Amino acid sequence: MLLCGIIAASPDFVWVTKILKHQSFGVSKTTNWFNKWHIRIQHEYWWGLITELPLAAVFFYAAFIMP
Repeated sequence: MLLCGIIAASPDFVWVTKILKHQSFGVSKTTNWFNKWHIRIQHEYWWGLITELPLAAVFFYAAFIMP
């Protein structure tokens, strides 16, 4: 599971170096294949809340309300 998590987060590791190097959180102006792919997979849709809100409620309950 740790390996899967590292692989899933690996596209974000590249952005951390760009943010630290350029001191900017903006999207890079270069349009190479990696930037296009990363921007496409990071897009969020409103219907994602259908799964995220109940999951957040379960985590909140487990972390703060459960004894």
